[in-house]
Amino acid sequence: RKVPDGDGATVVLSPSAMEAYLGCPYGWFLQRRIRPNPPDEPLGPAEKGSFVHSVFARFYDGLAAEGVARVDAGNLAECGRRLDEVFDELLAEQCEREPGSGRMVPRTKSEAVEVERLRGQLHNTLRRLASFAPAYRVFGHELAIDPADGIDYAGFRLNGRVDRVDVNEDGARFAVIDYKGSTGREYACL
Repeated sequence: RKVPDGDGATVVLSPSAMEAYLGCPYGWFLQRRIRPNPPDEPLGPAEKGSFVHSVFARFYDGLAAEGVARVDAGNLAECGRRLDEVFDELLAEQCEREPGSGRMVPRTKSEAVEVERLRGQLHNTLRRLASFAPAYRVFGHELAIDPADGIDYAGFRLNGRVDRVDVNEDGARFAVIDYKGSTGREYACL
């Protein structure tokens, strides 16, 4: 997609699309331009990624509603239980969604194992976040980046979402958190 920019137009891409292109331009082309339809309802990275974002969004909204500013060593066990509750709630809700809507519904034993592995990855992320920058608190999550915001990177206009932004106690510093599970350790923020 392009947006008007002066006399020309600027290409708009999400950071994930840019990362996919850099990883494998041919795979990016197939996935983003050809868009083949699989014969069965997929349980792949897109479905898992959407599910993870939904889990963390509901989880952090719940913490914020209770006045909990962050996950730390003192509340990690309770937050782990809450994360499991949210995970189970959202997993149950997936069956109510329309097939082909990006829902995550395990249909085989191996897919059920994948889903439980995903739960373990979320707990590992939660443990890492509990030890991350103790003077910081969650400021926002799933924050939209609109092309109209004019955020450019590497010659492209960005759109999409920021997974999470944390701020320090006086609000003078911030950290952008990207929930990465599939990239190599050298690239993953968490």
